[in-house]
Amino acid sequence: MDALVLCARHFRSTRLVTAEGFENTFAHFYLSRFLMSYEMTDLLDAADRPVILNVAGPGPNPEAVRWDDLGRERDYDGQGALMQGGLLNDLLGTHYARIRPSKKVRYVLYNPGSVATALSGEYHPHVAARIEVMRRHAQPVEKAIVPMLDLVDDPPAEPLSAVVMGRPIPLDGPGFDPGAARRLHDLTRELIAPTP
Repeated sequence: MDALVLCARHFRSTRLVTAEGFENTFAHFYLSRFLMSYEMTDLLDAADRPVILNVAGPGPNPEAVRWDDLGRERDYDGQGALMQGGLLNDLLGTHYARIRPSKKVRYVLYNPGSVATALSGEYHPHVAARIEVMRRHAQPVEKAIVPMLDLVDDPPAEPLSAVVMGRPIPLDGPGFDPGAARRLHDLTRELIAPTP
């Protein structure tokens, strides 16, 4: 497998818990990407220039990781859940690149900007109105996909890159802190460990 592209998202104005007991956005936007990143590594390692392209919105973020409330049981907000998911994915990529489960796989965190996709979600009316405005001004998929395809065809040489709308951004902000990345990795492993 040459590339793993992680880009599915679904907005929820109301909090939903999965059958496994995880908040839906946390499970869909972060846990699934964590599992796929690590579980697909062997398949990727067999390729010549493998890459994981995680479309998650890297870079500055007004949210902070709620270490004691990753499932956002307190004061759930759909936008906040997505923003936290972006932070968690930055830390996921940071730790993956740091421990290098494959010396060949390159991990790219990517923010394409607003794209006129399906923008799937369960929206309160006031949020739905904002989504419609965003949809009208978002770039078409045909345009947004070009730099993503370039990254898949020619991955960066570095183990980890963060790119916003085709431009690399520095990896020195708090969203890429190795200590926080290790903390999240360990916490995630505890959360998904089989119950005895």
